Amino acid sequence: MKLRLRPALSLIAVSLMGCVMPPVSRGQNDKTDYGLVAGTVANMLMENHYSMKDFDDELSRKALQNFFDYLDYSRLYFTQAEIENFRSLYETKLDDYVFKYQIKPAKEIHQLYLKKIKDRAANIKALLEGGKLDFNTDKNIELSRKDAPWAASEGDLDELWTRQITREVLQERLILARAAERKKEKEAKDAAAAGKPEASQGTPPPAPEAAKEPRKTPDTPEQKVLKRYDRFLKVILEQDDEDVTNFFLSCIASAYDPHSEYLSAPEQDRFNIDMKSP
Repeated sequence: MKLRLRPALSLIAVSLMGCVMPPVSRGQNDKTDYGLVAGTVANMLMENHYSMKDFDDELSRKALQNFFDYLDYSRLYFTQAEIENFRSLYETKLDDYVFKYQIKPAKEIHQLYLKKIKDRAANIKALLEGGKLDFNTDKNIELSRKDAPWAASEGDLDELWTRQITREVLQERLILARAAERKKEKEAKDAAAAGKPEASQGTPPPAPEAAKEPRKTPDTPEQKVLKRYDRFLKVILEQDDEDVTNFFLSCIASAYDPHSEYLSAPEQDRFNIDMKSP
């Protein structure tokens, strides 16, 4: 698998375009050695990034934090204890692992993340189908939690998620209410334009041909929210070692500076196509 680096977008950055890693060694089962990929890219960064920094303990800390932020941007899956445990294990060790051609830290963190996603999806399903959401509450919710601390416990996470799901269902209900109100206003306006009384006593029956067509029952707000998280779970479950490596190397690249980003060869090709599109 060929891997490339996307150039830093900073004006003072030296472009990394053209630094293409040769194909990595493959076993008999044609399996990519992602540890070798990581080590090679880390060496390329040290040699080609404009900052000329070594990938050391300081950058290891930044890369690990970037990886936490990438996976759990809104601080809704990991607990503080889990984050601190990973920090104690890997905060100054990512560089050591990478230069031994290992990505064990990234895979271990992502494995726990995957478990948390699956467990949370089951909890969300139970919450939405249990009919226990309370909309008569004065509890607040942060719309952006990117700077919030991680929860102290699973119980705190449960409380955060109850508020999150309540907000999303309420938002869907408000969307439906606004749509119904706009429909009513349009009917009144159309009736007035036609010189007819306003349709205050219900919607006129549909035309015969339209009445024959079965109408799909629209999803309830709870069903819409549940489908949203089902789709998210499906996307996460499709992630493999290549995806984890891509995430991890992007976090290492952005540890050098926020404008540097790692792209695999397929991602680079898509990026080039997008840049050429009108």
